[in-house]
Amino acid sequence: MPNEIVGRIDQNTGPVHENLPSHWSVQKGDLTLPQIQQLVNFSTTDPVIRMYGPSEHQFDSVKNYQEWLHQEPRSIYALIDDTKNLYGIIWFENLRLPEGINYSVEFNHEEYTTTIAQAMYGKARGKGLAFPFVTIAIEDYLKANRVNLWISTRADNLVDLAMLRSIGIMQVVIEPDDKKLVYFIVNADDALPALRQHEPRREYPPHAT
Repeated sequence: MPNEIVGRIDQNTGPVHENLPSHWSVQKGDLTLPQIQQLVNFSTTDPVIRMYGPSEHQFDSVKNYQEWLHQEPRSIYALIDDTKNLYGIIWFENLRLPEGINYSVEFNHEEYTTTIAQAMYGKARGKGLAFPFVTIAIEDYLKANRVNLWISTRADNLVDLAMLRSIGIMQVVIEPDDKKLVYFIVNADDALPALRQHEPRREYPPHAT
């Protein structure tokens, strides 16, 4: 799938953001080979990613990534800077919300058939970029795919937990399961109004290029 820019993020300036680009873009579609190589480098050398990132090793080599990408349909979004360097990834894939979990609210878990995962890398981490990156990706994905989404994250990943709660989506597991995961759901009918109530710093739709 050819890539395209689906959103831009304006990053506020200030001491915490020194040496960071003032503008970031959200790219949808295939990663370029240099971006895949950057993804592999982050995934194999960053200790935070090694702790909290994907456990299936799909990003440990270019070959692993390409095989993973073509195993089943997946939609890829990347956070990139002005020179198209990769600093974050989000992917959507068809996977049902797990059964047998002690959910803290009542809902029909069988209606949640698509999962979303995300990771932030390098100098983009901890700068408030995950919030607009995730919301832009979800909005864009739901425009073409009216499905209910679910997200899981480790209970000790406090940064991810804070970001997901700040977006305003529903946490449906309070106590972590035996895999130390907590779960959130995104209802397709409610998602866009809820996300827009928590409007991040961004330009959307993007400027013409």
